[in-house]
Amino acid sequence: MRLVGCGLLTAGLGGCPISTVDASSCHIQEMVKIHAADRLRRLFNDWPMHSNALIYSGYATAATLAVQVMEQWKDQPMNVRQAESDQLLKGGGPQGMSRWKWTLQLRNGNDPSLVPAKDPIEPYYNLAISAYRDPSPEEGPRKKSTFAQCESADAPGRGTNEAPADKASGTEVRECTFNIDLARVAGMMAFSVCFAGPANTLLYPFYNRVFGATSAGINKAVLFDQSFYTPFICIPACYYLNGFVKKWAMRDPRLDDSKEDWVNEQDQNFMYSIEDCFVETTREMKERWMGTWLMSMAIWIPAESVNLRFVPMGCRAVVAGAVGLIWTTGMAAWTHTGSQSLDSTESTKESSIESSIESGMDSIKNLLARVSSIQNA
Repeated sequence: MRLVGCGLLTAGLGGCPISTVDASSCHIQEMVKIHAADRLRRLFNDWPMHSNALIYSGYATAATLAVQVMEQWKDQPMNVRQAESDQLLKGGGPQGMSRWKWTLQLRNGNDPSLVPAKDPIEPYYNLAISAYRDPSPEEGPRKKSTFAQCESADAPGRGTNEAPADKASGTEVRECTFNIDLARVAGMMAFSVCFAGPANTLLYPFYNRVFGATSAGINKAVLFDQSFYTPFICIPACYYLNGFVKKWAMRDPRLDDSKEDWVNEQDQNFMYSIEDCFVETTREMKERWMGTWLMSMAIWIPAESVNLRFVPMGCRAVVAGAVGLIWTTGMAAWTHTGSQSLDSTESTKESSIESSIESGMDSIKNLLARVSSIQNA
């Protein structure tokens, strides 16, 4: 029996070999690994669209989580204390993270049993990831934290912005709390599973058949990809699938609370429909379409040139998915920034128009005053 990589040695007890039970278990582990690798290889070969959809969903999840953590990073208590020149954990930085206690809590909806109570700025479908640590003996009492995010369910001191107090051993210092908006994660996963993964599986064989594998054909494929497919198919698919999930399927009902009074006054039944979602998403895409296209070209033109020239056909969709991790991260941040900015676009336009009118009137008054003074002189 040939056993590879099992580390079989002879024992020193009477010159007897290691028990055949250990050899059998090692051989079973080898067979399991070979069988799992074979099944995985068959999955990619027999079901390329399904396997790419699964890979791309993982890319989308990692991208949206990274974006939301980066958005909230600068407001974390540990960074606020550092900015205020407060004393941090001794040996701080990544070394101290091993002593942090991490807690996870699904805080979905407006459940009254949530502890602490739901904060207005907290996402409706929220995964709260919090970290606490015990203060060092040299560390004095903490200042009040200016970070107003939610705390975990087992954290005392609810309803305040102070670091939560421990039950008996002193106080716990809250280091960070990240509120993960699950609607954003689901939106990018829907785009990756329903469109990006299956589309890229079919796209590269199509480019090879239509444009060929020559250098001129690859240039034509990249040109077609960035001048037609990306701006008119891929980007709208990203916006509309994201909008369907975030704005309709997992819509925050608190967005419609302000309309209740108007509905009662007008005696009408208001319901956010798919048509409203389509109109709002179209307006948002028009605002951000050009910037999204430019960002896409900056990433995908060099990436596709390398991918179509040097990567084998069977691996091109996987390599595109790896590059798509960067692109999806940018799209997740870009589309979310657009949806946030659109809420204040109308008020910003009105205020800018009013300020420009006021400045114009002031300049006209100054001009008339100067003309009158010249006439009097």
